[in-house]
Amino acid sequence: MAILGSQPGLTSADLKANLHDIQDNVVTPILLRYGRHIFLRFNDGAKSRAWLRNMFQRVNARQQEHGRGFTVNIGFTHHGLKALGLSERALASFPEAFRVGMGGRASAVGDLGPHAPEHWEGGLGGPDIHAMAWLRTDSDQGREEVTCH
Repeated sequence: MAILGSQPGLTSADLKANLHDIQDNVVTPILLRYGRHIFLRFNDGAKSRAWLRNMFQRVNARQQEHGRGFTVNIGFTHHGLKALGLSERALASFPEAFRVGMGGRASAVGDLGPHAPEHWEGGLGGPDIHAMAWLRTDSDQGREEVTCH
């Protein structure tokens, strides 16, 4: 894996020392065949932060969730972190590629013509997508249960 920028590369010792803080699906594959992607918009920062505190109990990096037949991962956009109330200083600390988002980097990564952001479905790449939750389960029924709870 190439690391861009002026920071030194990570060593295997660095990774081992931080396994507790790395999503499971980055370290080993999640072999759950049923899933759902849910795109989120945060309209109320306080309510969204309360929801996130509840979801923290369910994300797959939490050891108590292992072996229960589902995983939950959440990825945030820069707009989403802003909607959650992160300070301008914290928001400015992210790399430029994250701050401008995929829509803002479309030409740099070759998303042109029919692949340009104006053709992306559902507002993907725009400011109204604040996060995405990935749900993975071991059954179709499990997918519905995890989505509703």
